[in-house]
Amino acid sequence: MANDAITIGGNPVASKDRGGVQYQRFLDANAVSATVIKASITQSSAVAAIAADTTTRRQMTIVNTGGATVEISPTQSFALGNGFPLVAGSGFTTNYSGAIYALTASGTGELRAWSED
Repeated sequence: MANDAITIGGNPVASKDRGGVQYQRFLDANAVSATVIKASITQSSAVAAIAADTTTRRQMTIVNTGGATVEISPTQSFALGNGFPLVAGSGFTTNYSGAIYALTASGTGELRAWSED
């Protein structure tokens, strides 16, 4: 099998396999710390706080590792259907530094986040 490694400056950053693309994130050059967040969001009318408002967060990657769709919002008082939906297995990276809240309509959602300050 051929070496399908993708490199930057001779350092491997990704590899291709039959299952898709695997990738590795690097800490931002100006970041001084990183935090891993694990949050379980249970079906209820209560909004779960995922991240606090901060002026030091450079970026955050959030991934839905559970089996239920989770909606997120920068507003604590949001209703289902008004948030940004993260279906199971999806995620995104943002440089938004405000608070992040989550809700789920059914089941239990699991979010993992990597926050760089």
